[in-house]
Amino acid sequence: MSFNISGVVINKSFEDNKEELSKVLGFNIDFEKEIDFVTASENWKEEGIIDVYFSEKGTLIFANYDLCLEGYSYPQINILTFALSEASMTFSFEYSENDNIIRSKMDVNGEIIDENGEKLQVENENDDISEVIWKQIETVLGKPFLNIELEEKAFRFLIKNNSFTVNQPIKDEVKEFDKFDFLVPISREKLKSEYSQNDFKELFDKMIKYAQQNTINIFLQPNFQEQKHYVFMKNFVALKETISEDSGLFSFFNSKIILNAFQAFGKANRTHIDSKTNTEMMQMIMAIKPVNQSKVIIKNSKKWWQFWK
Repeated sequence: MSFNISGVVINKSFEDNKEELSKVLGFNIDFEKEIDFVTASENWKEEGIIDVYFSEKGTLIFANYDLCLEGYSYPQINILTFALSEASMTFSFEYSENDNIIRSKMDVNGEIIDENGEKLQVENENDDISEVIWKQIETVLGKPFLNIELEEKAFRFLIKNNSFTVNQPIKDEVKEFDKFDFLVPISREKLKSEYSQNDFKELFDKMIKYAQQNTINIFLQPNFQEQKHYVFMKNFVALKETISEDSGLFSFFNSKIILNAFQAFGKANRTHIDSKTNTEMMQMIMAIKPVNQSKVIIKNSKKWWQFWK
């Protein structure tokens, strides 16, 4: 069986305290129905739901990939956030203890894309990152994943509101959402006159997340995108070009994007990209983290992502 799952593991069972689980996750959840573990652990979750399994000592959550792009942390508990795709050979995890990030790592096709913190004990015993993730799931959950019977009960919850943290007021940025509506045309002149550098960072992060959720290859020129994504890509290229005009801002973005690939966005001709390269491009896109949080290892060897040179 090929696993393609993403989720969160917590070293505390919240079976009798769903409200606290909502606080840990940062969004409200409503119970929908009881399911079995085989359903809960199916490949890739739809948006708007989470499937949860409770062990005696822990909580295992299966969630949509976009909910696992950033790690979770919370006082007095340990949390593993993970994404494990054997189909695309993409693996990532972030581990926190008592609200502190201890370790994070991402590996795509055997190449380390992102790595921070000191190695976990399990990494000293295993070279394979997928095995590290499985072992760390076992450590945090208090039970081996493969020891969970397929017919054991699990629970499906609906996500009520994912735009703000429980018990916190809605941020001003949500009220200003129209300023960051990238599905209507935004000119470079408007970007220069009405957007700050922090606005650039916020807009960029929102657009990257949208591209990840909608499987948009942002390395391709706008004319090679599906018609429904054309305006999005025109805006994305306009943002990239505006950022590139400021040397300091460009250096910041380029250092945050894996393998210094920022300037390659919006340049590729689809006719020059084979299926293997397109897959590699999409894997890289899925690995991009918010620019205000990402720390990457830069490698100098020239490979396919430097096609513009």
